[in-house]
Amino acid sequence: FTSSPYHAAPEMIKGSQYVGPEIDIWCLGVILFTMVTGRLPFDEKSLPELYKRILKGSFKIPRHVPSG
Repeated sequence: FTSSPYHAAPEMIKGSQYVGPEIDIWCLGVILFTMVTGRLPFDEKSLPELYKRILKGSFKIPRHVPSG
């Protein structure tokens, strides 16, 4: 990885080779989510759990963030 595991795209976790802008866009999305909410979208205590959540795309938007 060239970045934090918290910013890893699913393709990186699966061991795929760098596929270009898709991974950059994923990382940008994680950064934007963090800037807007003040939290990481995927935040687990263990790497296996973190990777599982990233691969599922399972995240929650905090209540303090208005919908719409």
